[in-house]
Amino acid sequence: MTVQPTQTKVNIDIEALKQLGGTEWVKDELHRVYFNNLEELYGLDCRCYKTGNIAEAFLHSEPISNSEARRIRGCLCDMKIWFDMKDRKFHSFVQDRLDKRGHAIARAIISLIEEKIKTCEPEPEKVAGEAEAN
Repeated sequence: MTVQPTQTKVNIDIEALKQLGGTEWVKDELHRVYFNNLEELYGLDCRCYKTGNIAEAFLHSEPISNSEARRIRGCLCDMKIWFDMKDRKFHSFVQDRLDKRGHAIARAIISLIEEKIKTCEPEPEKVAGEAEAN
C-alpha cells in the first residue's frame, strides 16, 4: 500500500472540491475531501452490455480498446484520492499490486482536479475606481 502526498500545499476552497464531486469526511482530528468519481475525473467513459462487460470505451472522448478501459478501471477501483484540509495537500492511495500506471493515473487525476479548480475560481472583484475607468 502506498500513500503519496503532493509536493506543494494548495489553497483550495472546500466548496470548489465538492463541486467537482468531492465528499467531505471529518473524524476526530482528520478532515478530508474524498473523490469517488475517479472515472469521470480521469475522463473515462464506458458503455457496457447488460452483463457488465464493456461494449465501447472512450478516454477524453477518444475511442480506446475495451481491454485498455478494463485495465484503467481496475487501477481506478484500487485507488483513493483525497484532499487533506489540515495539511492542504492532495494524497493518493494506490494498491501495491498496481504497476507504475496506477501512480501515473493518480497524479494525472490530481493535476486534472487542480486545473478544473483554477478554471472555476471566480475572477477577483474590481476596485470601484477600476470599474468606473473601464
